Amino acid sequence: MFSIWSILLLAVFVVVAIIHLVHCYQRKLGLSDITKFVLMPLLAAFYIVACLGTPFGIINILVLCALALFWVGDILLIYDWERANFFFGMFTFLLAQIALIVVACIFFANYSFPIIEGLVIAVVFIIILAIKLLFLRRSFAFIGLKACATLYLISTTVLAYLLLMLAIANPNRYTIYLAIGGINFMLSDYHVVQEYYISGNNLSRCMIMLGYLIGTCFIVVGYAGLQLQAM
Repeated sequence: MFSIWSILLLAVFVVVAIIHLVHCYQRKLGLSDITKFVLMPLLAAFYIVACLGTPFGIINILVLCALALFWVGDILLIYDWERANFFFGMFTFLLAQIALIVVACIFFANYSFPIIEGLVIAVVFIIILAIKLLFLRRSFAFIGLKACATLYLISTTVLAYLLLMLAIANPNRYTIYLAIGGINFMLSDYHVVQEYYISGNNLSRCMIMLGYLIGTCFIVVGYAGLQLQAM
């Protein structure tokens, strides 16, 4: 069970996230940028407090590194119209995803991989990824960033796949949280592709942040819960 202090921190994160999403929906970019600065630090504070009393190890380091990288990426992508900021913002998100993938692999070491379900879902995920990658062939203002964007889309797909497989291999509320988080990251990616490579609309940025925040929150809560459960 999470402590009362960790629950309070999570509640604060949810409130700030809602305020941020409302500002995104209203296209008040200046106000949304202010709340963006504190979202990942709040989630990191929740994770630290939630895991107090558990052995501090590589999982904690990787999750906190991922949140730090997400935070840096959030700041860089405030100025996403600049080529360097867009590239390094996407690159830091890619590194964060890789850190979370490694954590998923560490947890998976204790369970058997569901082969049949894994093969079926792998086919579905590969088709979804292929459709997203087709849109990267379209012209984009920042020429030369397709490689980074491709790796990023692959990383989110792999993360979502592993978390869904973990939920199938060991179904409990925390692995289900992880699966929900991974799928929301994939949904967020769809809106990233829509915003930058197809034709964004007034809701694109709000939907990107909605999937991203739900995904990050559920993944961090899931990882924290699994660590507490292992005690």
